[in-house]
Amino acid sequence: MWVLCLRGMAFKDVRTQPATLLRQIADTKFSERWLEVGDNARQIEKMEESTQKELHAAYLCVKPTVAEDLTSCEELKRALQYAGLNPTPSFLAKYWQEGETESLTYEVFCRLTEQLPEIVIDDMETLFMKVFGTADGKVGENDFRNMLTSGDHGRDLSDADLDYVLQEAGIVADGVVDCSRLCKVILHTVNEMKQLSLQKLEERSNFQRINSKTFTRKKREQYSNPDSSLTQASSQHPSLILDGWNEASLKGCFYLDKQSVLAHQYCMEISCMGPTVVKVRPKNYMQQEAGRGPVDTLAYIFRESPEGMRNYIGFTDQKDSDGSFFWRDTLKEGRYVVIPYTSGCRLQERVHEPEGYIELVENQGKVQLTPEFRLVLEEVFDQVDLDSNDRLSRQEFNLYNWRTSGEEVQDDEWSVVQNNFDVLDGELTLNGFLALHQLEAEDNGGDSEDLWVSLEAMGYNRLGRQDRAAPFTISVHSHVCQPNLQVSGLKSGGLLLDKAVVRSIMENAEPIKIKNMIDLIKYEYVGEHRASIVIQNKAHSKVTVRVDCSRSANVITNRPSLDWTVDVAGKSAIIAHQLLPMRLGEDWNVFMQLELNMSGKTIFVTVGTTHFDALIQAIVEEETLAILREKGYTRVNLQIGQGKFVPPEGEHWGITLTHFRLKPSIAMDFANADLVISHAGSGSCLEALGAGKPLVAVVNDTLMANHQTELAEELASNGFCYYCYPATLQEMLADMDVSLLRSYVPGQPKLLA
Repeated sequence: MWVLCLRGMAFKDVRTQPATLLRQIADTKFSERWLEVGDNARQIEKMEESTQKELHAAYLCVKPTVAEDLTSCEELKRALQYAGLNPTPSFLAKYWQEGETESLTYEVFCRLTEQLPEIVIDDMETLFMKVFGTADGKVGENDFRNMLTSGDHGRDLSDADLDYVLQEAGIVADGVVDCSRLCKVILHTVNEMKQLSLQKLEERSNFQRINSKTFTRKKREQYSNPDSSLTQASSQHPSLILDGWNEASLKGCFYLDKQSVLAHQYCMEISCMGPTVVKVRPKNYMQQEAGRGPVDTLAYIFRESPEGMRNYIGFTDQKDSDGSFFWRDTLKEGRYVVIPYTSGCRLQERVHEPEGYIELVENQGKVQLTPEFRLVLEEVFDQVDLDSNDRLSRQEFNLYNWRTSGEEVQDDEWSVVQNNFDVLDGELTLNGFLALHQLEAEDNGGDSEDLWVSLEAMGYNRLGRQDRAAPFTISVHSHVCQPNLQVSGLKSGGLLLDKAVVRSIMENAEPIKIKNMIDLIKYEYVGEHRASIVIQNKAHSKVTVRVDCSRSANVITNRPSLDWTVDVAGKSAIIAHQLLPMRLGEDWNVFMQLELNMSGKTIFVTVGTTHFDALIQAIVEEETLAILREKGYTRVNLQIGQGKFVPPEGEHWGITLTHFRLKPSIAMDFANADLVISHAGSGSCLEALGAGKPLVAVVNDTLMANHQTELAEELASNGFCYYCYPATLQEMLADMDVSLLRSYVPGQPKLLA
């Protein structure tokens, strides 16, 4: 790379001592140096995404943002406990030294979680056995209490608290504590703490969907009668009139990078409140495929708080007559972040490499760059000249160098550039840029492989066509002040952008429930310029959906195929397809078919703490299992209580059957179920509905003074569940459509009257 030449010039002997010029890089993620200060998530980028989310959620149970430090040992302990960990007094004393430690950051908190062991049930059982010296894990209640209340570390639990815990856990029988059962209760509590943290995070998230009808109507009314000073009529699109407005503009580019898309991102500062317009437009350097059109380019805008939190406020959803997309609103004074976005419909990986190539270097007695290569370099120079002043600043040159070599420009290297190549006002000119690559070609003896590495990093193929990158320009216009626009990095939009894109689609499309899936919702947005399909899964368990758009006309997708299958994780939403017209100027339409892959769907059957053999027997009948299999269920987990009838286990008629009698908590069984079939007792019914599960309430008609019928009828009449009797269970299951059920809001007193 050219950087070796610079280092060679700095060390005065590049050819005799090349090994001394190569600095080993300890951290290859150089893009992280271009992240905004305070981007806490990058400190834990190697963690699994689920672990990151759990830690983030746990921290937010204690502090309002991850930008705010923990300020006491108690806050540290609570945050670790919300993360499902068990910090001991000695651990806390080690990392929070009274009188010395004033605060701990979110990054330090995440590192501390790695120092604590994961709570594993086998380890707990072994520990109890060692402490009490019993092989069966059982110990007298008095000995157990003495163990908890003795020692030099003080007590976290009062006698009243300890009594409550032992009674609620149900682990004491005849004065004996069952430690094995306690271990299961502890593990369940750990999972519940994590779930509580995640629920709090979800409640606080900006991803909560605004009512689509009111939001869409409000936005369209806002733009339905635009100020005449802003737009004028056009046959197809409005034309922005921004004469006299203050403007700041910069270039940028999308780059395909393995499985992600990198793009320049921007910090925008507005010094006073007033009308503001953000525009983004693709910039074409190569001839596009006939009729296909340029790479679709949008921009998403976020307001950044003083604490570093970013709130999505809008995206460039309107098209101007010049082909750009814009967004306008009255912005308050403050700092904003602008993140460009492309759907991936047109900017995609090559299917195959092109035939042939252009020569980069000619060597006829003297090494020279070919005219074709010089033209490509001029194009590259124009792209990396982000502020369009015909020179490269150190920041611009640094971004180019990071993209092509993975290294940043050091002070001595930049001094070499300024002292040995053509510069103007301390910035590299086009002639200097070409001379730098000429030096690289000479230093490599005419070999062009290193030059090709740079071109390929910039998205060029061997024909000199830029097919893996897409340049654009972005501009900010203010009617009342001079906006400030700065490049903040070259990186992926990450989860922040993904959530904003999904949210923007959901806000502009009507939610439609998918048949037979109460927790699965489809959002289909079809506009003049693009179409988007989002699948939202409100359940806890994953669902697989085939989204077939192959019968659509004149469209291209961001997926490998128009007939594509997506896995939608529980409590999430995913873009199934982004669609664009393939040939501009021709009619196009979207036709979609959904097909659920319901393999793995689970039913939880519960009879409570007594017995209901008639229900269990009805469930495991051949005809019932056949109906369930036809509806896509493959597992049935039965809680049989104290019943005399013991159902079979294993696979029967395509359904895997499991059962248990009683356990301290069945909350996880509810959480893992796709459908709950329950006796019509109020506790079980309301727990199922509170967990957001579709419910079939089965009335035990053999009970005296039976109040189950009243509750089941009340719930069913309000659309919250289906109800039946054991004799009519098969008929009910065959006819039910759970997508027609209403979501239950906990705390409705009428249902408990």
